[in-house]
Amino acid sequence: MLWNIHRDLREPDYQLRDGRILDCSRSAWQSDGRPWSTEVPEIPATSDPQYLGGRFWPSGGMEEGGRAGRVPGAVHQSIDGIYDDRGAFRRAHDLARILSGVDLADDIDVITYCTLGGRAATTWFVLTHLLDRPGVRVYDGSWAERGRLATKPAETGTGRKETEMAGLIRKSLDTPEETRAFEGGSGQLQLVNLAQGPVGRATFLPGWKWSEHVKPIAHTDSCQAAHMGYFVSGRMKVVMDDGEEMEYGPGDFAVMAPGHDAWIVGDEPCVVIDWQGFADYARR
Repeated sequence: MLWNIHRDLREPDYQLRDGRILDCSRSAWQSDGRPWSTEVPEIPATSDPQYLGGRFWPSGGMEEGGRAGRVPGAVHQSIDGIYDDRGAFRRAHDLARILSGVDLADDIDVITYCTLGGRAATTWFVLTHLLDRPGVRVYDGSWAERGRLATKPAETGTGRKETEMAGLIRKSLDTPEETRAFEGGSGQLQLVNLAQGPVGRATFLPGWKWSEHVKPIAHTDSCQAAHMGYFVSGRMKVVMDDGEEMEYGPGDFAVMAPGHDAWIVGDEPCVVIDWQGFADYARR
């Protein structure tokens, strides 16, 4: 959708009369009691293997002739974390921190690209319309297309540094920069902030459950944070909106997509270190 808006704003042949962007997730919109309809069907414009679930990318490294890699000299800039727990764009100062690899004060041209175009268009929208960064354009193609062209060079390996960073940094979660309490005295989240984003240590006490102790703060039907973390102690069961479930315990590395409930199993506090999903978690 963002790609279409990008195209419509700059191409006179396309007549976008009234285009708007929903600044939250669909579930957050529905949980707020806002109007929505299922009368307009969704039509996946995908290849047969994609539609049938046999393939995620339509081309690139998954197809004969495709190559992994990047445009030579390209600097990687992740957009992970640009959305809050409700699926809305974060505040401008948070977005500037997340996109710290782009000099917002510079007016040199920046061209974004990705595998298909969606993340590239999202980056363009955030930089141009939310951070007022001039000179941002989207590559009118994708790596799925360019990676198949044998005449175009590709670079692999670490390449250039993604962002400038200090040589040594030390922060302690025992002296957090911010602490957020869960409802009912059921635990807390302790945070320290780094240039790449916040890192948090959550302590969930026995009896804690997301739908009872964080949902009243998040105001969403299920947790919309994408977590990537490590379980130090205790056990937690996580159930996705679609019914998939998993239990985590000490020593486990966990990745949890948005759209889930979770609760503590047993009578031991559960301690989790998360470096992706705690930026707006339980933020009042």
